[in-house]
Amino acid sequence: MKRILIGLIALAVLAAGGWFGFNLYARHRATAEIEAVFDRIRSQGGKASHGKVAFDVTSRTLTIEDIAVDPAGQPQAHVKITGIKGVGLRQTDETRFAADSIEISGFEVALDEVGPGKLKASYKVPQLIMRDYAGPARAQNAPASGSLIDLYRFVLDQYASVTASSITAPTLTIAFDAGKGAAGSGEIVYSGLAIQKLGKGKIDAMKADRATFTINVEQAGKADKLTGEMSDLIINDFDSTAIAAALDPQKANDDSYHRVYGHMSSGTYVATSTQGVRMQVDGIAIADIAVQPSKFRPAEILALLPTDGSVQPTPAQSREMMEKLAGLYDGLRVGKIEIGTVSMTTPQGTPRLRAIRYQEGEFALEGLDAPTPQGQVKMERFALKSLSLANLFRWAASLTTPGQAPSPDQMLGLFRVLEGAEIKGVVSPYKNTRQLVTIDTISLNWGQLVGSIPSKVSLVVKMVAPTDPTNPAQLPLTMAGIDKLAINLDLGAAWTESSGALALAPATSTSATSPRRRPASHSPTCRAACSRPTRCKP
Repeated sequence: MKRILIGLIALAVLAAGGWFGFNLYARHRATAEIEAVFDRIRSQGGKASHGKVAFDVTSRTLTIEDIAVDPAGQPQAHVKITGIKGVGLRQTDETRFAADSIEISGFEVALDEVGPGKLKASYKVPQLIMRDYAGPARAQNAPASGSLIDLYRFVLDQYASVTASSITAPTLTIAFDAGKGAAGSGEIVYSGLAIQKLGKGKIDAMKADRATFTINVEQAGKADKLTGEMSDLIINDFDSTAIAAALDPQKANDDSYHRVYGHMSSGTYVATSTQGVRMQVDGIAIADIAVQPSKFRPAEILALLPTDGSVQPTPAQSREMMEKLAGLYDGLRVGKIEIGTVSMTTPQGTPRLRAIRYQEGEFALEGLDAPTPQGQVKMERFALKSLSLANLFRWAASLTTPGQAPSPDQMLGLFRVLEGAEIKGVVSPYKNTRQLVTIDTISLNWGQLVGSIPSKVSLVVKMVAPTDPTNPAQLPLTMAGIDKLAINLDLGAAWTESSGALALAPATSTSATSPRRRPASHSPTCRAACSRPTRCKP
């Protein structure tokens, strides 16, 4: 029995020694593999270092501390990580591995002078946790070109190779400095970040509980500081492969639409300026954003940005930029945009707008209530029909010839920008009088262009306006005691190019007048004939 006990003790000692020896071997192997990765970065001209590496065989937990990487070919990028901890690590095949969870602490990325505008930016995440992670066992080499587009494509490719059931982070802080550029400098902080079901470059849902920002800009030569926040940011059905397709030169002939976002929304947005302006938006919702790679080419826009943001572009450069933007908007499709109540508090008052909507080419403002020096202006609806931002930029580009006034044909190009406009429910003070202009409807529509000229036009006007005693053209009306004019017009016209025939649709036109009130004791004849009506008899 004694010998058996001694044998068991010896076996336990050997097993323990073997176990610790295996742990030591596993840690040594893990350290060697990690060092090989860092050696590869250094061999490509980059800088890479790390601190302590540990591996626990029982839980298959790998920890790496104090990581610092400056990739080769990207001298403007600096990456620091306080620590990485992977739990439940396993290799699924020769090129990929999986983990029950990966926790990254103290993650920081600094970018110096990125792109033509020499933008400086930094990203900081104190803690990032990924659950049910799977990804490539070896990181791909970063592009050596230094191109911002190539860097974006590289990040998107890496992103598409990763899967995770969830990713969470308490905060994400983004700081930027555009120098003297229009973007200014500032900081954006997102809190309560969460991602659900990441895989193949797609995300089922993303959300941030809150975003706050501070931006320093220059407005009209004066320094200004904008501060604000936005709540409940939600993005559903995000697909990064659509963006990658738009950045891929090989997709330049792809005319199909790739959806980027299924739905985006936010809660209340508030922004305050040190110049005394405060804006609040009660909510934003955007649905179905898609891009067409053959036309949506952001790389071409970035290539035109000046390296020095303080230098004003020449007219030729401005025209080229607007033409490129026109092509960009040709390749962008947005299903619907809805913006809730918008209010802006200024020293002059607080205008409000109940809603802003965009759908199927129609842009509408609804429920305007705004102060003016003459009184309150109200408008139920203003809409632009079949609005094309692409054609708007093309039309603007055609007007940028210096020293040359736009030709009539160029001005007629506005008819290609939209196909109609409508105003409804307007009540507005008339000059400094106590009378009001009321507009029930003004609707103007056109279409079937021949060159730049519409061959089909319709006009509807229903409104009431006061007469103006200071206007010589209206003097006969005011002398007759008429203080209001009511207009009811419905007109349509169509021109046929082949026959040259002009057809007028059945039109209705009525105008009503409203005489001023007269004392009951005076007849109209007496009031018109007597210089002193109070002495006239009925």
